[in-house]
Order: sequence, then C-alpha cells, then structure tokens
Amino acid sequence: MARINLADGDAVLGNRLAEPQRAVMPRAQDFGAAIGAAVEDIGAAGMRAMMQQQAQQQAEQRQAEAERRAQQREAARVKALTATARVQNGLNALGDEISAGLADGTIDKTTAADLFKQRAEELSRSGVEGIDPEHRDLVQATLLDNVERARQGVSRMVTARDKADIAQGTAGWLEEMQRFAARGGAQTDQAIAAVRNFLPTVAARAGIDPQKTEQAFVERVRFRQAADLVQADPAAALKNLRNKDWLPELDPDRRAALMAQADSAVLRQQQRAQIEADRRAREQAQTFQAA
Repeated sequence: MARINLADGDAVLGNRLAEPQRAVMPRAQDFGAAIGAAVEDIGAAGMRAMMQQQAQQQAEQRQAEAERRAQQREAARVKALTATARVQNGLNALGDEISAGLADGTIDKTTAADLFKQRAEELSRSGVEGIDPEHRDLVQATLLDNVERARQGVSRMVTARDKADIAQGTAGWLEEMQRFAARGGAQTDQAIAAVRNFLPTVAARAGIDPQKTEQAFVERVRFRQAADLVQADPAAALKNLRNKDWLPELDPDRRAALMAQADSAVLRQQQRAQIEADRRAREQAQTFQAA
C-alpha cells in the first residue's frame, strides 16, 4: 500500500499547518532613540517650566520695582506737601509777628516790608531744600503764590497802621482845636473854620467820615460856648438859646437842656434877689421903728 506524503497532501488538500510567527526583536538603537526622545521631552518641559518661573520672577520683580518707585514718588509728594504746609505756617506766624509789632510799635512800619521779604525768602529756601526734582517746580510755584499773598497781607497791615496813625494824629489835632475854640469869641469861629478845611484832606487816609467828625466837633464846641454863657450870664444865655438862629449848629436836645439849666439859674437869681430885697426891707423897717 502506498504512503501519502502529509506535507504534499496538506498542500494538495489545502490544509496547511499554522506556522509560528516570528518575534520582532527591538534594536538597540531603537531603545536609545526612545530614551532620547523622552529625555528631550522632559528637558523641554523643564525648560518651559524654568522659563515660566523666570518670567514670573521677572514680572514680580517689575511689579515690586514699580511699587517701590510708586512708594518713593508718594513719599516725595508727601514731603513736598509737608514742606509747603510748613512754609505756609511760617508765613502765617511771620504775619502775626509783624501785625503785633506794628500794633505795639516794636516794628517800624517803614521797615515792615523789608523784614517780611527777608524772612519770607529764608522760609522759601528752607522749604525747597531736599525736595524731589519732580515736585520742586510745583512747590516753588506754590510758595511764590503763598509769599505774594502774605506780602499783600503785610502791605494791608502797614496801610492800616498808617490810617491808625493819621486818625490818632487827627484826633490830637481836633483836641487842640477844641482847646483853641474854648477861648471864645473869634477863636471859636476860627477853630470851626479850620476843622472844616482840614478834615476833607485827611478823612480818606484816616478812615474817618469827615461830615460826622465835623458835626461832632462843632456840636462840642458850640455846647461849650453856650454852657460857658449859661454859667456867666444865665439870663443872656436863656435869651440867646430861645433864638434858634443863635448857634444853629447846637444839638437841639442839648439846647433844651441848657435852656432848662439857664432858666433854673435865672429863677434862683430872682429868688436870691427877692430874699435880699426882703431882708433890706426888714432892716429899713426896724431902723424906722427904732428911730
């Protein structure tokens, strides 16, 4: 009996035994490439992280630097404001000192402006010392404005002192004119005329009302004139006072008071005269009876 070749039979019959697969063995160079790629990825990630960290640090440094500069600018601004306020307070104190000196006479009004200028310049120089250049121009401009306003205030003080001196001098002159008018007669009219001519020339500088001042002076002088006559000759004074054309400048209330005073004086004179007449009459009667 003939043998069948299995191998051939399998081929003929279409039945073929499964052949085992060949294993793919990795190459050494493939391992190196993978490791290199992994290392490269890790390095790239690390580099990115480091760069991000550096960027963050730089951003934080820039922010810190910006804050530091902002703090410095704010400190410089506050210092400038403080210096300005200090100089302003100094100017106010200087103004008070000059005002008090002008009032009590320790500062002469002719030197007040120069004194203020010197002291104000010293204050201004001290005010800008150490000021940041960024704020120096503004501080200087502010100080110039403050100094100018203070200077104007001192100028007004000097003007007020001048007015006070003129007013005081005018008051003294009016007292002398009143003493001159008290001599009576023509001197009274001369004093009134002098006052009427003088007051309009000084009223504005003295800060007084010339009409009111003149009226007050004339009324005082005329009252003194009428009162002297009441004391010297009540009857003549009463007669004159009843005539409204006599001393027309005399205050009506004072005229009425003087009339009452003169009338009382006349009445007392009449009563004394009557008493004296009665006394003489009694003496004569006694003498006649004794004879």
